[in-house]
Amino acid sequence: MNLENYYQYFSTRQFPRDAQVYLWDDTHFAIEKDGMVRVFLFNENECDEVTVFFKSQFDYIRVFENGHILTASKGEASVYYLGKLCHSFEYKPTCNLVSLHNAVKFIDVSNKTEIFFVGRPYKTASELVSTYLEMKDGFTILQGDGSDFGSVFLKVQTKDASSAWYVFSPLEQKKTDFAVIRLPNETNQVELLKNGNFIVRFWSCFTSSPFGCALYDSKGTPLLSSVEEFGIMPLADKCHCVYQNALLVDENGSFIDEYRNELAVSKNGYKIYAYTIDYGSKNRKGFWPGKTFKLSNFKSNSDLFCFWNSGRFFMVPLSEEFFVPIKIHCDRQYAMRVKQVLGL
Repeated sequence: MNLENYYQYFSTRQFPRDAQVYLWDDTHFAIEKDGMVRVFLFNENECDEVTVFFKSQFDYIRVFENGHILTASKGEASVYYLGKLCHSFEYKPTCNLVSLHNAVKFIDVSNKTEIFFVGRPYKTASELVSTYLEMKDGFTILQGDGSDFGSVFLKVQTKDASSAWYVFSPLEQKKTDFAVIRLPNETNQVELLKNGNFIVRFWSCFTSSPFGCALYDSKGTPLLSSVEEFGIMPLADKCHCVYQNALLVDENGSFIDEYRNELAVSKNGYKIYAYTIDYGSKNRKGFWPGKTFKLSNFKSNSDLFCFWNSGRFFMVPLSEEFFVPIKIHCDRQYAMRVKQVLGL
């Protein structure tokens, strides 16, 4: 991970409070501000603008955390990946477009719903149902969404007005084929996590405990359950969970610690709080100014912690290899803030 490029770019530029930064991989990132979405590429020591989207040119534009951008105008939608056009499709221009986590929902004037998942493979909800449930017609898509992991959930209604919930999970994290998991009839909500796990919330009028929830892995194996409908809630990292507001839960459903208002837990197990980061070893503690943050994973064993403060975005690698005095070629204030977060 070459952070020098990020430090040189972000330490010398000011951004308004409502600006958004999307860190997609070691070289690509996007910035959304002032009515524009600009996509950049680090090429050696240079930062090149790959493309720019002016929001005024589209009826709809949405930037996704997985590197995709969807634009729509006059009945045609286009999907870009890392700034390059990769797919286009038609839709009725009278449709109402609604953003989901990793998908977009089209609702026409007759209230018919179609969901397009922004990722690979490029499948609509109807195509998934037709292919994997072998329903060729006579069904209605009621709800659905997708995750960064590639999994998808759908609530499908059939001709006889009965409905069922399904999770389509990529086989061995390959986004070209799915295993299909049918959920219990009592399901009333599904929440997909970034690591492939998902939380199912139940309601039943036939049991003494009508509410409850369960954490499942990507294969549909129950890992943990609660008699409270919201007894299992994801942290901000959308990987770890908190159990009944008391215990931290890892991706295997195991309890790892008491819950002390952690916002997230990094890949290395570092605990992120509202203003501090607990690195565990040798009582190392980092300090940051609070507010919102993002954890971005660049296919490594660590996360990149990004937050906005005083007009600038700060990039902090949550990795042991950076737990030594580091040289940052940028202004002293920016370097000081990064080192404070690292607990140096």
